[in-house]
Amino acid sequence: MTKQAMQGDESDLTTASFVKTFGGSMANTIAMGEAYAKACLEFQDEWLRFVGARLKDDVETQKCLAECDSVSDVVKVQQDWLAAASRDYLEEAGKLMQIATRAGQDGLSRWQEGATGGSQA
Repeated sequence: MTKQAMQGDESDLTTASFVKTFGGSMANTIAMGEAYAKACLEFQDEWLRFVGARLKDDVETQKCLAECDSVSDVVKVQQDWLAAASRDYLEEAGKLMQIATRAGQDGLSRWQEGATGGSQA
């Protein structure tokens, strides 16, 4: 068998498996891709918002440190920064986890619809 024929057979098997898995519904496959892209954008927007806010807080902390007159003032500023940063990172992890969970649930439900032939196109 020629190399081209073998490649053709491979792609036919892959395509057949793909179509069988998704119940023949390309609409569900496209919807899954759209949901994934939307989740990626939401994740990226949230992460960039968080990074911007943290950088702003870090600059403010540096300004406060520069104005400190004693070691106890420096320690206080650092303690406040650490508490705020820890809280912010923990909250952000929760937000990002919610976005990822929603995306996973949406993708799974769309896959199940396709696998069971729920919305044939």
